[in-house]
Amino acid sequence: MIKCTDSDLIVELIDDRIISTPLVCFPLLSKGTLEQLANWELLGDGDGIH
Repeated sequence: MIKCTDSDLIVELIDDRIISTPLVCFPLLSKGTLEQLANWELLGDGDGIH
């Protein structure tokens, strides 16, 4: 699961751990709307997020 709030990027890993980081760490993401941030895709076997 990948989710963005107004201020955070939240990723739930396959082992149920949750990683959260502020969007300000990603300048391009921090400028996106919530609609744009909801438009993501998983790369490969979960090797990355686009």
